[in-house]
Amino acid sequence: MKVLQMLNAKQNTIHSASPENSLCEVMNQMLDENISAVLIYDNDEFVGIISEKDILSICKVSERMTQLERKEIGVTGLKEKGLKELKVKEYMTLAENITTCKKDDTLESLMESMTEKRIRHIPVSENGKIIGIVSIGDAIKFLLDAARKNNKLLNDYITGAQV
Repeated sequence: MKVLQMLNAKQNTIHSASPENSLCEVMNQMLDENISAVLIYDNDEFVGIISEKDILSICKVSERMTQLERKEIGVTGLKEKGLKELKVKEYMTLAENITTCKKDDTLESLMESMTEKRIRHIPVSENGKIIGIVSIGDAIKFLLDAARKNNKLLNDYITGAQV
């Protein structure tokens, strides 16, 4: 099974935002569109990704650190600013640090990367452009659908049902 098959089987909408958007705007977008990651584009150039897990981490780190610790490492947090003021560009994962896959990669290699790197979303690239994004949920759904189809075929074969 290839990544392209998975992209074709799902609604392949690329949800995106600007690095200038606030974290609050991106969180609202995620809630409204029922997604858990947004690709970040600056003038049609893919520059990063931010996920709900990233935003939750910001909240947790901000609460754990003292104001002095945040100043020392140059991190502004929720105590100094609200989510409406914090910009995506300050917290997104930059494009050069993102694991991507190709449409011809296997589902197995995709899931291996996700498990190894403990990530839940991988953009799919072709000729330097992002053509989609796959999540661990997409992979599980695709595998489950394939298993159901194979189960039905085997069941029909064993019982002699007409296919």
